Amino acid sequence: MIESAGAIMAGDPQLKAYHLQGVSGLLLVHMKSGEALAQPIAPLPSMLMFAPFGFKQETEFYSPKYETAQQKNDPVPDLRTTLYWNPEIHASGTVSFYTGDRPAVYDVILEGVTKNNHVCRYITTIDLRPE
Repeated sequence: MIESAGAIMAGDPQLKAYHLQGVSGLLLVHMKSGEALAQPIAPLPSMLMFAPFGFKQETEFYSPKYETAQQKNDPVPDLRTTLYWNPEIHASGTVSFYTGDRPAVYDVILEGVTKNNHVCRYITTIDLRPE
């Protein structure tokens, strides 16, 4: 299913064309298309056939809890840019989180992998600016 593959390493001028900062290289994979995908694949003894599963990197993410009046009225403003991150959200669940103190338009991006390894993504915005 792969037409070709290659890599661009740090220091290569081509890397600038992708407008990515802080990366040390890119792995480029070009997939076959059209009728080429219908051709059967005959594995060689040196080949390993596998289907990648979902990716979940364990990360600890701070999400404040405002349980007391003192916490809710803290004079230090909450100016976080990432408000909520949780690797364990289920499609039928509800998500709630505290927004930052600055009125803004928030981008909401939900990404996941289903039990059948289908990648899904939903993007919306929440506008909390005063009218």
